[in-house]
Amino acid sequence: MLSYVTLTLSLICLTLIVANAALFEFTVICMKDDDHNLRFSSYEQGLLLGVIAVGCMFGTYPSIKLFDTIGFNNCFTLMGLLSAIGTLIVPFFGHNFYVILLDQLVQGIALAAAFLALGVIPAVVGDYNQKGFFASILTCSMQDENANDKGHSVPYRSIFTSASFWGLMFVDFGDTCGYQLFMFYGPTYLNKVLSYEVRETGFFAALPHLLSMATKTAGGFLLDRATCVGEGTRATLFIAVSEVVMMFCFAVLSFVTAGMAFVGQAMLNVLTVFSGLAFIGLVSGSQIVGQQYTYVLTTAIAVQDSLAGLVVPAMVALIAPNYEEAEAMAHSVLVSDRDADGYC
Repeated sequence: MLSYVTLTLSLICLTLIVANAALFEFTVICMKDDDHNLRFSSYEQGLLLGVIAVGCMFGTYPSIKLFDTIGFNNCFTLMGLLSAIGTLIVPFFGHNFYVILLDQLVQGIALAAAFLALGVIPAVVGDYNQKGFFASILTCSMQDENANDKGHSVPYRSIFTSASFWGLMFVDFGDTCGYQLFMFYGPTYLNKVLSYEVRETGFFAALPHLLSMATKTAGGFLLDRATCVGEGTRATLFIAVSEVVMMFCFAVLSFVTAGMAFVGQAMLNVLTVFSGLAFIGLVSGSQIVGQQYTYVLTTAIAVQDSLAGLVVPAMVALIAPNYEEAEAMAHSVLVSDRDADGYC
């Protein structure tokens, strides 16, 4: 019972940290000047979104050191407070670019603790047959007794020279580029390309994530219970099938216009769902490869996701600076190709 209470509280805390980091991605479409134009240019928006990735990279090593020094509970609490303070301060300074830039950097630093949690919490509070389910629940934001053993040095060299490790990193980069494109720019895509009103945009931007929560939970159960194949095969199938579906969705999106808004929304839903399932496979693969050092791999995934977070805003600023329909089509083709590279 205690493990499920811990899981629930952890999920709430992770959700708040991720929500604070994602807040700007929706509110930016409401930030307009006196002429009803967007207050920030596409270049400025790219900086504001990309700096989260910079913060996450800067926060990765301190998170690990804090974990080793003061323990996970204190480290996670400290990062949560940092995220909350950053979010509370911004409204008092209006739409000042530099204040928001600083807040985004702070949110990125706090977000590094969320990836650390994905490696630590399932290993500590779940037994061997529950790790997939616990990881799937935590990734909706989205047992080894030696997980906190300070008596053994972490074999960084063995981990970072493993072919399995680099395979996970390469696939994660493609998956993250696809996910973060609509994590960062989903509300803008719905509002500017598919011509949804702001109120509709809020609902339709949230819908894919609600669906993903349900499918991640089911996916976690499947990973734990489908014993007809090996755990490595299960994780590989989750990743491979999800990547193929994501490529298909991006290919379809390259032909979607404002008159086909329903198709665009449907593809966005499917894309987000299967991106979540791919991430479940990645976390499961990290548990298989890393064992009691899973937190090292999930932290490396945080760095990898941060790199993708830098690439995506740069791609959008280069290919779709005005958020026009034709530009969005070209960008979908490019990301589909990147997903194909990751799948291969």
